[in-house]
Amino acid sequence: MISAPVNLTTLVDQYSTDDHCREALTHLRWPNGVTCLKCKSENVAPVSDRKVYVCYSCKYQFSVTVGTIFHDSHLPLT
Repeated sequence: MISAPVNLTTLVDQYSTDDHCREALTHLRWPNGVTCLKCKSENVAPVSDRKVYVCYSCKYQFSVTVGTIFHDSHLPLT
């Protein structure tokens, strides 16, 4: 299978917003669904007014950027 070449225009279109970037990071980090970073539980849900998840098993809150180069960055993901 030959994939299409990646260029700057394609990248800008694909990752034009922080939400698109977070969605891509989520898929890369958890291809089989989001799991808690602390206890590995699948009993997690997004927090509606913040860009984090909460684990209902251990109450840990985390985002897709925890433990990555994007963690604690004040720059937009784009």
